[in-house]
Amino acid sequence: YSPTSLNRLAGFKTAMGELYDDNLVYYADDWETTSGEMAAVAFEAHLHSIDGIVCANDNIAVGLINQLRHMGLRIPEDIAVTGFDDSTMALLANPKLTTVHQDSQLLGRTMAELVLRQIRGEESHTTILKTRIVERQSA
Repeated sequence: YSPTSLNRLAGFKTAMGELYDDNLVYYADDWETTSGEMAAVAFEAHLHSIDGIVCANDNIAVGLINQLRHMGLRIPEDIAVTGFDDSTMALLANPKLTTVHQDSQLLGRTMAELVLRQIRGEESHTTILKTRIVERQSA
């Protein structure tokens, strides 16, 4: 798994605290919509006892929403879904996706600066960028 996915999972575990249950985590092979569809199928037996699902990114969340709706569930009335990235996919989802906004331009600029520091032989450091929740219709 990528450092990004491991960091997001670590943040989720921390936020959930004692409520975290690894049995209810779907480890996707990629971050595409098909992973969200497969997650819905994998957890089908649990869906009526789950209030909401937090996805690692917006693509997975959109695939999950599509599959849940295909299974007859209403979003967010039956189950809430959230994503991460606040990508264009979040606005194209039906219903529009509640997500975590991450400034992709700032992320790219920061990554470039860190790479340049490494090239110059300067000490690198961990950088954490601020995020914010964007509330829409899916949760």
